[in-house]
Amino acid sequence: MFILSGLLAGGIATAQNLNPTVEVTNEYEGKLMEVHKPLQEMAVPDSLMRFDLDFDYSVFETKYAGAADFAPYLMEMRPQREVYTGRKLFVKAGAGLALKTFGKVVFSPEIKGPFYINIGGDHSGYFGKYHYIDQYSLKRSDSDPKTYSGYDMANSAGVAGGYDWVGGGLSFNVGYEGIHTKSFLTKTGMNLFGGTVQLASNTDEDRTFLYAAKADVKFGKDSYEWNNASLGLLDVNFEGTFGPRFNYNNSILADVAFQYNLYNGQFDAKVGQVAITPKYVYSSEYFRASLGVRFAYVFNSGDPYMGFQIGKFNSQIFYPDVRIDYQAVPGKLNLFAAVTGKDVVNSYTSIKRNFHFFNAWMGMNVSPLLDNTRIPLRAEAGLEGNFSSKFRYHLSGGYSRVRNGLLDAMLSDESGVTYQKYNLIFGDLRFAYDGKPVLIDGGLDVNVTDIYKKERTAFEPAKFSGDLRVRYNYRDRIIGGIFAEGASARRGHDMGGYDLKIPGFVNLGLQAEFAFSRKISFWAEAGNLLNMNIQRHPMYSDPGLSLIGGIILNL
Repeated sequence: MFILSGLLAGGIATAQNLNPTVEVTNEYEGKLMEVHKPLQEMAVPDSLMRFDLDFDYSVFETKYAGAADFAPYLMEMRPQREVYTGRKLFVKAGAGLALKTFGKVVFSPEIKGPFYINIGGDHSGYFGKYHYIDQYSLKRSDSDPKTYSGYDMANSAGVAGGYDWVGGGLSFNVGYEGIHTKSFLTKTGMNLFGGTVQLASNTDEDRTFLYAAKADVKFGKDSYEWNNASLGLLDVNFEGTFGPRFNYNNSILADVAFQYNLYNGQFDAKVGQVAITPKYVYSSEYFRASLGVRFAYVFNSGDPYMGFQIGKFNSQIFYPDVRIDYQAVPGKLNLFAAVTGKDVVNSYTSIKRNFHFFNAWMGMNVSPLLDNTRIPLRAEAGLEGNFSSKFRYHLSGGYSRVRNGLLDAMLSDESGVTYQKYNLIFGDLRFAYDGKPVLIDGGLDVNVTDIYKKERTAFEPAKFSGDLRVRYNYRDRIIGGIFAEGASARRGHDMGGYDLKIPGFVNLGLQAEFAFSRKISFWAEAGNLLNMNIQRHPMYSDPGLSLIGGIILNL
């Protein structure tokens, strides 16, 4: 993934402990964090959290979550430097069977004053055999394991930093992102360069004008071995919130958003959106209400590709934007409800990050490659909080109407994406328990749709999916853990209307770390111990049983 200040800051946070990979801070933030599910950037989100080689118990979003989930209207957290601990370099590297590779480096020079900077990068990859998947059953044949050689590699490198002052803070990151794959279809290589700047005021009671903004620019191209083609990419995004605060209780704010995607080479097109959301915000000790209306407009250049116009689906123009919070038990229990809606301009890079093997040849005249999604209504209610600051939870559920939603599909004899109308009933549970020496976190997602019932040419999301991680820390010296993620089967129909089913799966794994000293640790992880057919996207199966290990330097 593109290197973000959050990633680098996370590396420094872990460096504060004897075991930098898996040690978790013992203190959670005292007040509740807003934990609201984003409006489905992929329309059907990949609810399974791929288990990274780090235990990350920060399962709840912060109010200033960075480039991925920026919620500017909350405006209650600004970028902050980490406390300097005297350690400057964090390195984690490893390799193993079947040739899985991993690396992460963070360098944090000591700088006096309000300026701070981190330099780093990360790598993850797999190089080896993949199973062919039967296009009619979507199963692999373990009795006749026909395979092909391939790889899936993601790299990033960059510089992140910031500057704090009494009234606010600024953070930035610039760097490189690369996703490179080889499958039975073709080789691909996406290389992007760019950066992000974020600026926010603090929320002192005497402040009369509030602001928070994020600007992000990335450019590059994705190349394919097939026909030696390539697609030039430019992504420009801006999000911000601005407005006066009349007193501690009353504010009038405006959320502003702009997205622009430019493509050239394999096809030429321009697509994007402009949105503004004026809102009135009332806050008191126990109650908070944000009442607004989103005005949105999506645009495109009208350029076709393989017979389909890029970004053709139109906006609804008006969307609700309302959220109400009530702290039934201050600092312990927050009740909330929200009614919202939005447009999602499905950019090439956002799909590629979710599905690394995605390329511009998928679909081949049978389905649009890139189009817009409309979510005219999303209603959600839930509760969140903590018990004794050790157990944190978030539970919510609701209903969403999705128009032209982005979905996995079987197009002819190959995997791809398609856009379909459907309704969604969803539920979401996240929890984390920090009771050192035992730490536990996990979640469960429920998604019920009418995609299969209405015989849409697409796959429904898994009705049930979830993850669980348990770790035991013995005297900050030996750490062991078990993790599992799983999903129920996903039903669908191909272009001919035939029933298909992506098998359900459980990915079970073990992880261990031994701290040789305060500066050197050794780690190991075994994954997919049940050797299951894990298809996050049709026709592309994760590798089977794997073992990887390496070293951690914390200097």
